[in-house]
Amino acid sequence: MAVQALEYKSFLRFRVGKILDDLCGESVATVAVKDVLNRAEGALLINAVGVDDVKQADEMVKLATAVAHLIGRSNFDAMSGQYYARFVVKNVDNSDSYLRQPHRVMELHNDGTYVEEITDYVLMMKIDEQNMQGGNSLLLHLDDWEHLDHYFRHPLARRPNALCRAAE
Repeated sequence: MAVQALEYKSFLRFRVGKILDDLCGESVATVAVKDVLNRAEGALLINAVGVDDVKQADEMVKLATAVAHLIGRSNFDAMSGQYYARFVVKNVDNSDSYLRQPHRVMELHNDGTYVEEITDYVLMMKIDEQNMQGGNSLLLHLDDWEHLDHYFRHPLARRPNALCRAAE
């Protein structure tokens, strides 16, 4: 199945999710939703053995699509015009998007700043890395954020979560 077919036929995205779940003994959907909803974990790391070369970028998009659509429907990405975004981060970049600037802190969030749809989760995948040395990765859990209590209690912080409703 070509990535282009997934781009134009949204039902196929759910089909590749079902295929992945079937291949894994119907466990991926259960584990993915459980881990995303579990505040103690809140994340899922998948290491696809054998799918690790930039020449397999389309296969990586298919895998990410399958996992994402086992969790729920994807938001439309205005920058790419698709249900997903794929872009290159270079050492020198004139883009206005901080995602493409390698020396800037990447602030991962799902508050829907650039989308009108409710965003319940974020899925990211690194397809290739070249000429990279050093660097630090830090993922701050929401519960470790010093301002959590202030914003959690704010009236604008309340909205129903589609994943929580689906799990009920």
